[in-house]
Amino acid sequence: MNAVLWTARLCVGCYLLRYVAAASGRDRARNWQCWLWTAGWLLLLVHTAAAFQFVHDWSHEAAVESTARQTEEQLGISFGGGVWLNYATIVLWGMDVALWWRRERSPVLWLVAVQTYLALIVVSATVVFGPTFWWGVAAAFVALIVVARLLASRERQRPKRSG
Repeated sequence: MNAVLWTARLCVGCYLLRYVAAASGRDRARNWQCWLWTAGWLLLLVHTAAAFQFVHDWSHEAAVESTARQTEEQLGISFGGGVWLNYATIVLWGMDVALWWRRERSPVLWLVAVQTYLALIVVSATVVFGPTFWWGVAAAFVALIVVARLLASRERQRPKRSG
């Protein structure tokens, strides 16, 4: 079970650090962002494999039932669809990683959609699967993302100084 928890925590850590690197606005940070983004996605794959190996006995049905039970315990709603959302997260994040490595500039709509989706997944997973005290961590996570985006936006708007 520790492998499931720690791979999730490390995955989210990479996710957050990528935003911190983005807030620096430095070209050198782009390489760090790419590596952190890739490491986070790989940790998500390891997390999913660990959950199926150590918790669900490689049964999709058991994963859906367990997710529904945990969601009901936390939110009062029996919803096992989180497993499918996790699969979608793997695909979307993986597609975004591929775009990073191809060094292609993603369309703004793609960036907004993927980043909003991933932020919602991370926060909702923290609320559903984490202990109650982690809800504060989720709130801090959202605040960090907002601050990082604002700083990156401000940095882009600054006039460049000529040397």
